[in-house]
Amino acid sequence: MASRSLGFGVESIYGTAVPVVAKEFFEGIESFDFSLEQIFEDILTVTAHSQKAPTLLTSKWNGSFETLGIYQEPLGLLIGSLLMDPDTSGAGPFTHTFPKAAGIPADGRLGRMLTVETKQSSALASSWAGGKLTELAFSVDAGKSVRMSGTMHGTVEATGVSPVAASFGAYDPMLMKDTSILFDALALDVASLDFSLKWDTDAPFGLGSEIYVKEPVDVGGLIVSGSVNLYFVDLVQYAKFAAQTEIDIAIVITNGTESMTVNMNKAIIRSFSKPIQGQDRLQAIVEFVSHFDTTATENAQIVLINDDAVVL
Repeated sequence: MASRSLGFGVESIYGTAVPVVAKEFFEGIESFDFSLEQIFEDILTVTAHSQKAPTLLTSKWNGSFETLGIYQEPLGLLIGSLLMDPDTSGAGPFTHTFPKAAGIPADGRLGRMLTVETKQSSALASSWAGGKLTELAFSVDAGKSVRMSGTMHGTVEATGVSPVAASFGAYDPMLMKDTSILFDALALDVASLDFSLKWDTDAPFGLGSEIYVKEPVDVGGLIVSGSVNLYFVDLVQYAKFAAQTEIDIAIVITNGTESMTVNMNKAIIRSFSKPIQGQDRLQAIVEFVSHFDTTATENAQIVLINDDAVVL
């Protein structure tokens, strides 16, 4: 059990695996699932009543993980996988602002290239090259700590690798009591919160290869969305939904020293449902989408404050 681990490395050449840096392991990992997908063509000809041997066409890997939310690495690495490098300031704790003030460069729309190392036991380890993070999501329910999850895909799996010994730094989980969401600077009373950053990428298969012939690129733009279960006591937020008024949303998770803040100052409430169940306390399910943040010139700005001088 204790030998299981999940770690990340940043590739300099797409599809060429790199060793995972010791600190880029999740200590609070709860589950992960990385698997090879092989796509075959089953051929039936007029000369036989049975299919010919299936022919392998393409191969790629898919991965997902869920972990307790923490303020330390590799959180910055994963945020940077979608929003690229941050501006960093301070002398400890350090403030990392994603993306840079200049925005995401045109060639950064590819996102970062990642190697993932998974270890199920001391004898079962794999290195997954050419990884692209396509979604990073956060969720928190009343009575639970913050969870973070991600989905990925990539090119090549290497099995039987000699795994890097996982090393963990300070472990500071993101807690329910540290989490708040503000609509137009008003802190809402909510029972749960979910939000995600999603960047759809293509799967560039081509002639002459069973794996990707190009680095996957962004094909759908950055999508930032979320939902809250709001204790429904007045029509303030509903009026904004009905009028389709732009709102300024901020999600803040902080323990007083470390923090993660997601700024979305041009967001829209897309749906506002008000189900009633018997005599239960009234709650509304509010779904929102951010289409811009004027400071970040992207759909969102994320400010991460922690003790890491550098986020890879």
